[in-house]
Amino acid sequence: MRESIWSISPRWKTAYFLLFSIQSLAGTGLLSWYEIAQRTEDGAVETVLAIISGMAEVGVAAAVATVVTTEVIQNIMVTGEYLRQKLVKPLIEKQRAEGREEGRKEGREEGREEGREEERAAWEAWYSRRLNAESEGEPFDEPPPLGQNSTNGS
Repeated sequence: MRESIWSISPRWKTAYFLLFSIQSLAGTGLLSWYEIAQRTEDGAVETVLAIISGMAEVGVAAAVATVVTTEVIQNIMVTGEYLRQKLVKPLIEKQRAEGREEGRKEGREEGREEGREEERAAWEAWYSRRLNAESEGEPFDEPPPLGQNSTNGS
């Protein structure tokens, strides 16, 4: 199926017709001003015929300029999306992965620190109970706390 060079995608029709209208009106206004104010040697009929004749040229020029403008904008958008997918998205994903890994490292370190504090507190409590028992002359047969981090072989 062949498409005309003048075919406009439905997505771009509003923008196309807005741009085309602006360019046509501006071109027709300029043409009319030129024919009326600058070419004063013509009579009224010649001036109207020149404006009508020039409007066809303005319309074709506006149509071509509008198609080129909308195509350039579409290509810029396609190129931008391609670059976003190929360059920006991988960088964002890399930063997220690095952030997750950094978070994991911080979490592991916090967990280790909490474990050390818990083990230290258990040992201090055990030691305090042992000293209390000794000072009161009572036997103390409670085994020392052996946590998961202990290297005593139990």
